[in-house]
Amino acid sequence: MCDRVISPAQITPTAAEQARRISESAIASLEGAGVYAVELFLLKDGSVVLNEIAPRVHNSGHFSIEASMTSQFEQHIRAVLGLPLGSCEMKVPAAIMLNVIGTGNQEETFAPCVRALAVPGGSVHWYCKGEAKKARKMGHITIVGPTMTEVFKRAGEVLGTEVEQKPAPVVGVIMGSDSDLPIMKTAASNTSFLLHFSEEVSLSCLSPP
Repeated sequence: MCDRVISPAQITPTAAEQARRISESAIASLEGAGVYAVELFLLKDGSVVLNEIAPRVHNSGHFSIEASMTSQFEQHIRAVLGLPLGSCEMKVPAAIMLNVIGTGNQEETFAPCVRALAVPGGSVHWYCKGEAKKARKMGHITIVGPTMTEVFKRAGEVLGTEVEQKPAPVVGVIMGSDSDLPIMKTAASNTSFLLHFSEEVSLSCLSPP
């Protein structure tokens, strides 16, 4: 069962390209219209393998309601009706979706939803399934924010425990020689722009001795 969805995915560009290529190839072999969910595994050696395909909107795409220009549900309708597809780009810098899983106790299960309402960028979707049976998917919570670090912090407040975050890739400004520095210095100092891509920025010169 899916525990959480992080977007953008905290993976390397190489892994992302593998995932895109495998997904497009798999879907191209099928007939039909609408949203298809492609489940992939990222192995320890960095390779990506296909697990399964769901020919429908999927729990893992629920974050798109708050985080994407076009939600998976709207996109599905557009595709089935032959309408122009909408942009899949995110409209926020970072998002995390947390599934609300039944514990066997209704009040205990609903507690994270109450906390989510007090968190900036938090949205609650309760499925009204009745009894919160143990391991039953009862709803989901989406949290959006300005950075991945902030989103993880807010998720921790909702869950009542720290949510571990993988280190974000570092943005590096690399020059071949010091003579390039006067040109690149303005870009390197524009951290407000560079920090859209990473929460750390480094500057290096590779001039030979």
